[in-house]
Amino acid sequence: MDVNNRIAVIGAGLIGRSWAVVFAAGGCEVALYDAARDVAENARMLVVQGLEDLAEQGLLKDPSAAAARVRLAGDLRVWSPASRGGSPAQE
Repeated sequence: MDVNNRIAVIGAGLIGRSWAVVFAAGGCEVALYDAARDVAENARMLVVQGLEDLAEQGLLKDPSAAAARVRLAGDLRVWSPASRGGSPAQE
């Protein structure tokens, strides 16, 4: 995987979820983090719903493939530049 296609989204509130949808729909691997684990877990479901909504509007061909690119990250250490391979983070 090209490191330019790996994105870390820190914060799984409305804005973080929106970025996760945009990046996943655009073909990026997205790691989603929130300090509150339950918020992150709920956010992933909402991101999947957002991807399905895009598909219903004809804006995304394969929402399942996009959803498969979104994962939860349970530890902020995954955001270190060395562990991310230099990939960008969206806060």
